[in-house]
Amino acid sequence: DNTDQIKTTRLDRFAVQVFSDAMRPQFQEDSLLIVSPCKNIKNRDYVIVYIDQTKDIIFRQFFSDGSFKLLRAINEIFPVVSLGDKDVILGKVTQAIRNYI
Repeated sequence: DNTDQIKTTRLDRFAVQVFSDAMRPQFQEDSLLIVSPCKNIKNRDYVIVYIDQTKDIIFRQFFSDGSFKLLRAINEIFPVVSLGDKDVILGKVTQAIRNYI
């Protein structure tokens, strides 16, 4: 899983280019994600997360079940990730842009 790269666009949002197939088929490689760094993440939101242990930034779907917080890829070959205390949700994906060139 390649680390997704963050590019700052405005103070209230940022863009991330997808370099992984973890979220296929819904989100293709080279898609551009617009992310809002909000704090009210809900169950099943798509999020950008900094994983402290691996120092990676990943794009996953957020699931919460009581005290358990999980990050799941759409592509089932990628493992489920438990959200740790030192991991940081950087924001919620609000838009995806796909280029067909």
